[in-house]
Amino acid sequence: MVAGTGPQRCPDLDDPCIGVVVGDNLEFIHRMAEVALLRDLWRARSGAAG
Repeated sequence: MVAGTGPQRCPDLDDPCIGVVVGDNLEFIHRMAEVALLRDLWRARSGAAG
């Protein structure tokens, strides 16, 4: 598909559900970053000890 073709999908920014969805997405990103950090720290600790 060529950029600029097809229907425009712009959400209604006045819809209160948009704020909830954006907030939930930010929370999910934050939690997954914590999981990734803990995974990396655990992997580094395991590699240094063994």
